[in-house]
Amino acid sequence: MALSIEMAGSIVLGWYLGKLFDEHFVTSPWGMLFFLLAGILAAGKAVLRFYRQAKKVMHDKDPNAQLDEAMHAARADRERAS
Repeated sequence: MALSIEMAGSIVLGWYLGKLFDEHFVTSPWGMLFFLLAGILAAGKAVLRFYRQAKKVMHDKDPNAQLDEAMHAARADRERAS
């Protein structure tokens, strides 16, 4: 959900800033096109960042497997100490 909000916000903000730029400097439609493109690129960057984070999480070990390994190591240490 955060990704979709960030994507939509980037594009809408780019469009709005472009509209304000064009109204202030009378450069229609170039300002809006430039800022809209910048917003689309920012949305694409957000997608890439989300993809990289998801890929990292999927490649990490399962938290339950890590807990099982830690418990097994602790049990082995106790057995060696006895």
